[in-house]
Order: sequence, then structure tokens, then C-alpha cells
Amino acid sequence: MNKIAVTGANGFIGAELCRRLEESGTPFLAFLRHGKSLPFEPKMGQIVHIESLFDLEKRPEFLKGCTSIVHLAAKVHDFQTSDETTYNVDNVDLTLSLLEAAKHAQVGHFVFMSSIKVYGEEQHSPYTVDTMCSPVTPYGKSKLVAEQRAFQFCISEKIALDIVRIPLVIGKEAKGNIAILKKLIGLKIPLPFGAFRKKRSHVDLDLLIDFVQSCIPPLEPQVPKWRLHLVANPLPQSTAELTKILATDLRLSVRLFPVPYGFFLALAFLCDFCNRTLRLNIPFGREALKKVSEAMEVVPASKDLLNPLALQQCLTVGVRDGKSACDEDCRNKVSALQPNEANPSRASQ
Repeated sequence: MNKIAVTGANGFIGAELCRRLEESGTPFLAFLRHGKSLPFEPKMGQIVHIESLFDLEKRPEFLKGCTSIVHLAAKVHDFQTSDETTYNVDNVDLTLSLLEAAKHAQVGHFVFMSSIKVYGEEQHSPYTVDTMCSPVTPYGKSKLVAEQRAFQFCISEKIALDIVRIPLVIGKEAKGNIAILKKLIGLKIPLPFGAFRKKRSHVDLDLLIDFVQSCIPPLEPQVPKWRLHLVANPLPQSTAELTKILATDLRLSVRLFPVPYGFFLALAFLCDFCNRTLRLNIPFGREALKKVSEAMEVVPASKDLLNPLALQQCLTVGVRDGKSACDEDCRNKVSALQPNEANPSRASQ
């Protein structure tokens, strides 16, 4: 029987994944920091309190018997800092440390939760699994580097890998912009989002958990597969549309009115300045504004990364600056594989 290790288990996605594993009767390990807990008392699962996930590289016996690791722990957008080093430690170095632990514990499958921020910012056409990446933010850059290094490592050690790129996740306990929108709707006042009509992709939490569970093989895979997935709801929505949907879910009505974009932009600059200089943590700024005002659509699909050309297309920076972030060693390892025609397929909806 499978035994799944989950990092970031007390987070929005991790807690729901653990709950689903519990309901399905699947044994799991939930890795939590000291003092943290799951929102339920597990019977099929075991909570492992650990000071740092980096410790697993020195204590891989914690992972003994696990067949898959679902790596959800990550540093997301921090309103107080844009230091790339911090993002690289938490998103790149930690991923490689976990993979080292997986190798020593003989875990055969790794799920890496990534983000559509690896593609960059707004563009007129939807992003696909074939779109080259050109991230702008420290978070997006670190996630792309983590993808590349994880792919390189898993190729070398013959560990199956599923990279899952996701947009904003919607669910009952969602944090960030979704939580803010719900609070604003709860105030029962007119909201100034009427002019935000550009479409953005989102993914329902239930759909995402279904997809992650579908990635986990019934048993430890005998022949490793390295796959890239883009998961999203079938239909993108604007912020105005999303606000009305959330209001309906809350059984409330909401009235929207348009406000010039320049007002929000000035407010975002002010919030960013206060966060940097006064060390505040105001949950609004230019990055948050982009998430509600810019178009960012994706086409849900999956792709086999065995083909070297597929790797070059999907895990390379270079459309805008002409440089590749996939190092020579990584390309050589992939080129040594037998070519296999990429096989795009629609992701489960």
C-alpha cells in the first residue's frame, strides 16, 4: 500500500490533501513545525513534528516506507522582502534537500507543487505546457529553478517526478486575495472592482486535490516518469466575476462599481513603500494588484518530459533575454535519454 509524505501539511492545500488521504484510507506522514497541528485527528496518518525540513536530509529514516512525497511547503510572496536569496533557500535548496532524503530513503516518486508565476506576467494568449518561461518575480524565478534542479536530480536518481503548475487556488479556507475578497464581501458595501474585467485562471481546491491524488501511482513506480502538468478550472474568470461567485457562495449579494486603475496603482505603490520602509505587512501592493487586474489564462494539460525538446521548451528561460537557465549538465543528462515523442494530453477536470 502507498504511504505518502506531505510537506506543508498544515497549509491550505496540505491540510485538505491529508484529510482526503485519511478519508481514502491511505497511510501518510504529515510533516509539521513544532507547535503546529492538523485541523483533525488523523487515524491513518502520523504527524511528524520537525524543526526544519532540511533536517530530513540528515534523518532520512523518517521517510522510510514512503512511496511518494508531495512537496507543498514553499515561500510565497512576502510583502516585506524581495530578496532572491531567501526565496532560493526556501524553494530551491529545500526541494533539493528533500530529494536527497528521498534518495537515501528509497522513495520512488516526488510531486513538486509549482506555480504559473514561472511563465512571467500578463500576456495576450493563454499559457500552455509548451510556453517558454520567463519569470519576473523572485518567487517565480525560484520556482522555475527548483523545477529545473528537481528534474535534473530525478533523472539522475531515477525518481519519478510530477511538476504541477497552478494558478490562484480557490477554496473555503483560502488565504491571500481570496480571503480578503471574502472579508470585503462580508462588509456588505459596494466594492470598487467593476473595472477589473480581464480574465485569469483559477483552480478549485477540490479539483487540485483530485489531480494530485491521480498523480500518485498505485505502487512505487517501476519505470520512472517525469511529467509536467498545468492544472486549472476549465473557464477563466475576471476579478469582477469571481467576486460575484464568492458572494453567491457566501449567500450574500454584492454591488460593484468601477474605479480608475491609476487609483489602485498609486495605492499599491504606497503600500509597497510602507511594507519596505516601516516593516509592515499590508496585504496589498503591486504584486497583489497584478493578481486582480491583469490577464493570465492557462490551458490545463499534461506533458511527458522525456523528450529533450520538451524539456528545452518547458523548463527554459530565454524568450525575452536570450539566456537559458537550464544548465549544460542538465541538458546533457536529458540528451542521453532515448528520444520519446512528447504526448500532450488534457488534464483531468
